[in-house]
Amino acid sequence: MNINQDICCGVSPLEKKLLKEVQEHVSDLLPQGGLMHFKKGHAIFYEGHHPLGFYVLKKGEIVLSRTTMEDRKEDLPNGSQELFGLFHLLTNTPHCATATAQNDVEVFFVPKSVVLDFLKGREL
Repeated sequence: MNINQDICCGVSPLEKKLLKEVQEHVSDLLPQGGLMHFKKGHAIFYEGHHPLGFYVLKKGEIVLSRTTMEDRKEDLPNGSQELFGLFHLLTNTPHCATATAQNDVEVFFVPKSVVLDFLKGREL
């Protein structure tokens, strides 16, 4: 599964370990989340907002974009985004980009509380 983790932020060794741990167990976390639908052009999350969970793309395509210093919208290269929104969830930082549905999209949403419960007590 492709995971977007470093489009706008550096990643520390601990953060890489956390990302890998969640990525390896994402199939165990999905049943504790839910399926969400977004119409073409609707935002899934916004730049500057704190994450409430992470997303796994089931159907459709998303585009990630951010605002430049010149106040222009800039699309970010995102390859095949299957898992997104996780990096900022784990680092407790605001999203550095906005995720928008490129067409009608279905995503699995896994809430922050599920991820934190999963990581609690793990040796990392």
